[in-house]
Amino acid sequence: MGSYPPKADVSSSLAPATRKALEQQLRGFFHLRTKPSLLRRQGTVNFNISMFVTYVLYSFKYDRLYIGYTTNLIQRFRSHQSLAKKGFTTQFRPWFVIEVRFHASKSDALKDERFLKSGQGRHLIRSKILPKYQ
Repeated sequence: MGSYPPKADVSSSLAPATRKALEQQLRGFFHLRTKPSLLRRQGTVNFNISMFVTYVLYSFKYDRLYIGYTTNLIQRFRSHQSLAKKGFTTQFRPWFVIEVRFHASKSDALKDERFLKSGQGRHLIRSKILPKYQ
């Protein structure tokens, strides 16, 4: 079985110039509040576009977390931020991406999402991840 929660796959299949352009796009689009060098060290920018993604959104205005899974991160975030007309995320906009984890398989991504939604996962987010952004 492997570690639980599963580790994100951080192998890079992008050329440095492509990675830099993508990094700039992600910083602007997801309102990331961190330095690109920190993202590179954490391995959250080097990804293959077809990977499975577990993500954590945070609303600073309402102090709310949203944890989800997708294969199309940009479209999903766009939906949370502006396209959706009803649902949980529409009530607590604007959202900021505070954690992105890439996985090679759907089952790993779903296990990670389940872990992050657990009490231990939420504690990890609030104690280790969220303080980096405040």
